[in-house]
Amino acid sequence: MKQFHMHVGSERCGSTLIQSFFNEANVGQVFARFGVRYDAQIYLAIGELIPFMETDEARFRVVRERHIVPYMTTGPDRIFSTHEVFLGLDHEKAGANSTEFMCDCLQKLLEGFDVRPLIVFRRQDTFIESLYNQLLKRGETREFSKFLEDLPLENYRWDRVADIFAERFGKGHVSVIPFEKGITATGGYDNYLNAIFGVLEMPVNVDMATVPVMNPSLAPRALEVQRQANMSLTGDEAHNLANWLELNVPKRPSDSHVLLNGTQRMRILDFYADSNRRLFAEYMPKYAVAGYLSL
Repeated sequence: MKQFHMHVGSERCGSTLIQSFFNEANVGQVFARFGVRYDAQIYLAIGELIPFMETDEARFRVVRERHIVPYMTTGPDRIFSTHEVFLGLDHEKAGANSTEFMCDCLQKLLEGFDVRPLIVFRRQDTFIESLYNQLLKRGETREFSKFLEDLPLENYRWDRVADIFAERFGKGHVSVIPFEKGITATGGYDNYLNAIFGVLEMPVNVDMATVPVMNPSLAPRALEVQRQANMSLTGDEAHNLANWLELNVPKRPSDSHVLLNGTQRMRILDFYADSNRRLFAEYMPKYAVAGYLSL
């Protein structure tokens, strides 16, 4: 049975860059040299399915028959694609992740393949800060303290999210990669792109300095500017300002995370400590867990 490797997220863990990077034509040529097929049309077709509907079998069938089924009988034995939508995280107060439903969708699309989900996770404190930063660009008006209060923190126990994929597709078929450069280094990779290539058994080395930044966060000093704009301007005006700030006042690598104070950050790390220990033990044994347990 042919293998279908699918990067499923998470959001705020380099997914936009991953999707942009792998959709470059020259990257597809690199895949071909190692007997792996990457087809950008699959990514685009999956995007047209959003939002996924439980009863919308016809749309799934069209995409599957047009873009997926042909690879069952032609082409290489390994295919790779990406779409962060399949992780199914929910950020609404008291909301529950839709991961099981998204696994249903993935299984429906890729029936007949040996499905190999690939997930990139980020330490929860910086994930939460990055999520708020992203939502500000989309119209968020709550202060960070209120946003944090409303978050369904149980949804970000990453080991439980990985478990759902493991139960559906087999634990040995699920690959989990850390987003952080310092943590990927403990597993022998310079960055998460190289770790993805490692999962695919492709000895490719990408220098992140040569890869354009995609969907950057706003610099800390711009966050309150955008929040106030979201409350005062029209939707289009606020969106245009977000685009301008993203281009002209992006978060720099040297910018510190400032939304959580030290006490809050340690409280979050303590909240997820057992979950993260299990995540690394069960799904990321080649990486060092210490960076997910302390500052």
